[in-house]
Amino acid sequence: MGVEKVDKQSILFAWLLLAALIILDATGLWCKHVSVDDERLRATLWQASALFAIFCISGYRWPSSRITNLLHASTITWIYLAATLVLSYVAAAWDRPLIDAYLVKADEVLGIDWLGFYTWAKSHPDVFAIMALSYNSFLPQTILLQLFLNLKGLVRRSWELVWISVIACLMCILFSGIWPAVGAFGYFHVSLDTAYLAEFKAIHEGTMRTIGIMPVQGLITFPSFHAAMAIIYIYAARGIADLFPALVVLNVAMLFSIPVMGGHFFADEWGGILVALLSIGVYRAVSNKQLFSLR
Repeated sequence: MGVEKVDKQSILFAWLLLAALIILDATGLWCKHVSVDDERLRATLWQASALFAIFCISGYRWPSSRITNLLHASTITWIYLAATLVLSYVAAAWDRPLIDAYLVKADEVLGIDWLGFYTWAKSHPDVFAIMALSYNSFLPQTILLQLFLNLKGLVRRSWELVWISVIACLMCILFSGIWPAVGAFGYFHVSLDTAYLAEFKAIHEGTMRTIGIMPVQGLITFPSFHAAMAIIYIYAARGIADLFPALVVLNVAMLFSIPVMGGHFFADEWGGILVALLSIGVYRAVSNKQLFSLR
């Protein structure tokens, strides 16, 4: 199987969008009088620069190789991750009322008892361990899929995964800023030592002045980005016989683990699944008009 060619215009657009996100981060932090810890910022810049340099060297030496495509997709994914993490803090800093009570009500309408499910999972160590394993497979799955797709020469699918993930992440950040929630842990007063709770409360209440002193957290509660990615991972593996069944099982397990491990309401999951479907639809619609096309 040959290596699929990348449409340079779509990749240029990806880098331009990334630059716009970084400008948006800087503008949002400035408006809220929040800075990024100098040490954390330098480390991030060094890591990004090193990864970008390796990609450039590979691209110069082997411009159409599987490894170069893998490095390119990995580089832009990693920088997008850093930019969107900061953007999630900017969104959480908006002065918007929390919607946790409405999310609880939505669960109750469906007859779902979040606290009962959490208590049951905590009382079954084996189930809890499986939930932890599947929930923490989030980043490893991205790495696995990018390795598999690129080394198989499926560059079109590799960049499809990048684009759909970025669209879903931006949707989740936007919605989480408009309708913020502290999450089930904070609402039901369990697992109050979870790192993201302190970070979310500090940035949302306006007491945080520097990001990165503590480990940076993903602050998206509603809709669940984990739930969105569980669907996107399954979609990215479609038609690949030696990968699809395992990722279906793993991501179904992740969907069950999200309320317990991530402190999400079940309504967060429905929102995340909807975001995934919308993101896939947006990508397919736009790619048909050649904006994200890969040839």
